[in-house]
Amino acid sequence: MGIRYYLGSFYGAGEGGLICFLGENNGIGFSYSLGLGDKFRIGRNVFDVGLRHEVWHTNANQRAIIGLRIAYELALNQKIKLRNRGV
Repeated sequence: MGIRYYLGSFYGAGEGGLICFLGENNGIGFSYSLGLGDKFRIGRNVFDVGLRHEVWHTNANQRAIIGLRIAYELALNQKIKLRNRGV
């Protein structure tokens, strides 16, 4: 479960949830992450760059990563103009 709060094109994000491990090291744990990001436009293209810190807690240990994400935003919500063709 997560939340993202925008201030213009800049945003802060937080997520948390339950994790389950299967295999030799079966177990249950909790994970959470905090991140910052920004959306910017180059011509008609929109990019989203984000930095996040993610932590996994289990009974046996704790692991953490820092990640950088660069994403291209698809424009699926644009209205498509159709020509009226008489049939």
